[in-house]
Amino acid sequence: MEFAQERAKKDMLAKFQKHAPESVGQDDNGEELDTLAGLEGDELYKAEFSNDAALKEEFKVIDRYIAFRKAQDAGQVKILKGKEIE
Repeated sequence: MEFAQERAKKDMLAKFQKHAPESVGQDDNGEELDTLAGLEGDELYKAEFSNDAALKEEFKVIDRYIAFRKAQDAGQVKILKGKEIE
């Protein structure tokens, strides 16, 4: 029975890999690309938000995150971590 389950898992994985899109996060040599390079302002903030599940969980709405980042860039935000303020 265990053999059949393992075989089914391998078959399913092979199907997923066959239909998966090419990675957009690596160059031809397998090195990670900086997908945020060259982005500034709202475009950068949107990309950060889109690529980070923790940000989505914390801010819920992209407009809130953009407002936060603009305030942070303007020096209007301090982040409390433990007993230190950044």
